[in-house]
Amino acid sequence: MISGGIPLAIENMDSRKDSGFNLSELEKLVSIGCRFVLDVQHAYEHDHEMGYAADLLELLKNQLAHLHVSGETGDNIHSLVCKATNTRRIVEFVGRVLSVKNVPLILEGEYATSDELKQEIEFLKRELCSR
Repeated sequence: MISGGIPLAIENMDSRKDSGFNLSELEKLVSIGCRFVLDVQHAYEHDHEMGYAADLLELLKNQLAHLHVSGETGDNIHSLVCKATNTRRIVEFVGRVLSVKNVPLILEGEYATSDELKQEIEFLKRELCSR
C-alpha cells in the first residue's frame, strides 16, 4: 500500500529488462508494502525448467495477488497458452500455484477475436480443473 491507502503491486519482469527479476530485489519491494504479481511467462523466460518461478512462489506466496498468464510462440512472448510452444510448462506451474493459493488469473495472451479468447478460457478451465 502506498500513501493514501492506494493498493500497489509489482510484477517480475521479463528477460529483456535490466531489473525487476532478482529475488532479493523483489523481496525488498514487497517488504515495503507492495503485493506481488507473478508473471508466469516472464518467469519462464528466465528459466525454462521453472525453477525460478518456483523460487518466486516460495519466497513471495504470502504477498501474491494475481498471476499473469500467457505463453510464447516463435514470434510472440505473450501468446495464448492454448497456442503456445510452452503450454505444458505454463499450465503445470499455474496448477501448482492454484494448489497452494487461490488467486485470480489475468489472461495476457494476445487474441484477435473474442472466439480466440473463449477458446483460451475453455482450454485453461479444462486443463486446470482436471488436476
